[in-house]
Amino acid sequence: MRLAEGRFPRPVALGGRAVGWIETEVDEWVRERIAESRFDGERAGERGEAARRIPEAGRRAAQAGSVR
Repeated sequence: MRLAEGRFPRPVALGGRAVGWIETEVDEWVRERIAESRFDGERAGERGEAARRIPEAGRRAAQAGSVR
């Protein structure tokens, strides 16, 4: 659904019926989803507490963009 709507990185044809994705594009998409969930949760008060419970190391990794 997201792919058809253009809301997920486009796949790259690898041959036959095989496709792949560019890792940096997927990583960026993931970071954007994390940022959206944090902002939406903080504003709505729904996920704010969960965001505050992330261990500090995980928070630093997410901010540095090394979450996979």
